[in-house]
Amino acid sequence: MDYNMDNYTDFWTEMTPTTKEVSRIVLYRDLQLIVLWSLFISILIGNGAVLFALYTVRHKKSRMNFFVMNLAISDIIVGFFEVLVQLIHRGYTGTWETGNIACKLVKYIQAASLTASSCQLVALSVDRYLAIIYPMNFSGRSRRAHMMAAAAWITPFITSITSLHIFEIREHGEGTQCWMVLENENLKLKLYTIYVMCILFFIPLVVILFCYCSIIITIWKKSKMMGPNIKPASNKKGNNYDNLKADEGSRSHRASSRGLIPKAKVKTIYITLSIVIAFVLCWSPFIFTYLLAAFQVIQPSAKLMAVIANLPAINSAVNPLIYGIFSTNLCRELKRIPVINWFAGVLPCCTARKKAEPGFTRAMYTRTENTNMDYSVTTCEQDSERIKLGQTSK
Repeated sequence: MDYNMDNYTDFWTEMTPTTKEVSRIVLYRDLQLIVLWSLFISILIGNGAVLFALYTVRHKKSRMNFFVMNLAISDIIVGFFEVLVQLIHRGYTGTWETGNIACKLVKYIQAASLTASSCQLVALSVDRYLAIIYPMNFSGRSRRAHMMAAAAWITPFITSITSLHIFEIREHGEGTQCWMVLENENLKLKLYTIYVMCILFFIPLVVILFCYCSIIITIWKKSKMMGPNIKPASNKKGNNYDNLKADEGSRSHRASSRGLIPKAKVKTIYITLSIVIAFVLCWSPFIFTYLLAAFQVIQPSAKLMAVIANLPAINSAVNPLIYGIFSTNLCRELKRIPVINWFAGVLPCCTARKKAEPGFTRAMYTRTENTNMDYSVTTCEQDSERIKLGQTSK
């Protein structure tokens, strides 16, 4: 949220600088422009690529991809209404020229877009929580996913209504600015700061932590129930002699456990956990610095606040990188584009796309030395099950 950051970052309008100070201010403003332009382009390209991959991906109807799509859309809105507005205002105009109504609307959309990004993370975490904790009741509930995503869009536009009252144009320094009107009202400023930080960060963080702590505990318990896999012994010729009773019990137990927590679901947990970690790292400095400043515990410099104010928007540029590293489906679809496929050979996230050899399937890569028919069929069935789960259970 553009939470009163103009009070800190427009510090060059509050002084009559010397020649050296003018040069320093111009250099600082140029650096800000470089950072903001880089951030804006990264958000657009990264999230645009994710949306393109989701549009072309074969499994685009999965719940995971549905929430990723909504998160990417919210990040693009952050890029336009948060980063681009800052870019135009700080780099090219320096004053607010579009009137009081536009001031209120822009601040309202800025607040709603950043809150929407947090709410989409909450919806994504709750979806993973329901998929792992209640797998039998969760399968095929696409209507619930749409309701959660809709709530994640509606809630920010309700909670951000306060911005319509808090912000208005004010004459300051060398021109008109769109500023918060609570500067001289310490109690209201503190209450508003607490409210904003709870909506943006603390409430989403509590919900997300609850979801993932529950998921980790459930996976840990299920992994203990599964027990170690029993591997068949082999003689010198490579023939397998299984302990049939033990192997049968182990296979049936593994078959039942695959329905509870398939590997595809565990992989989506890695994706969302990485997104959550990035969320905490990008938002924490911003949140705690503004809280301490509102309660007059610290007096941060204008340069420090200018850097910290951009961290939440960086989160919108980081999310697509996480999808590219962890999501095999998105990477595969993006690599259908020749330019991206060429870069993929350099990037560590995934290897370049290779043409599949005709006549080869995944089942052909099972261990050929296992001549025991029962064990070989089980291996092929497991591979087929993994392929199916990778396509449908996200």
